[in-house]
Amino acid sequence: MDFILTRTHNNTCTGFLTLRVKVNAKINLEKMDLYLSDKQIDITDSMEEHAIAIKKVAWQERDKALWAGGAAPKIELTYDVHYGFLLTVMFQLDKKRSELDEDGLMRIFTATLAEHGVLEDYEPPRSKYAKKAAAAAKRQESDK
Repeated sequence: MDFILTRTHNNTCTGFLTLRVKVNAKINLEKMDLYLSDKQIDITDSMEEHAIAIKKVAWQERDKALWAGGAAPKIELTYDVHYGFLLTVMFQLDKKRSELDEDGLMRIFTATLAEHGVLEDYEPPRSKYAKKAAAAAKRQESDK
């Protein structure tokens, strides 16, 4: 499962980060509904045509402990309710009150979805730094 990360807006003056991620991951729709039933949904939107059924939901996370003790993000999901795919996720985060970066947001979010059984074929995303560190460790090991 690959994620395409796009930082759409990081305003250093205001200290807010908006991160839009193209996910395209298979999900269990029943478990998604159960996961979302625990959220205080602020916005919901649906679009349905011939073979397309897209749903968008947004909420403000409340559990600061889950989000590394800092500010909890506002999250917006777009998913296909006909074929069961999570299409995109968008985070809005007050960076003045949080230490999380893009990788941290996705790590916590995907781990939470996996824990609730929403993501099918889940493999935790690895940051570019983690991939480089693993490659460097392999090189050092082979040099010995």
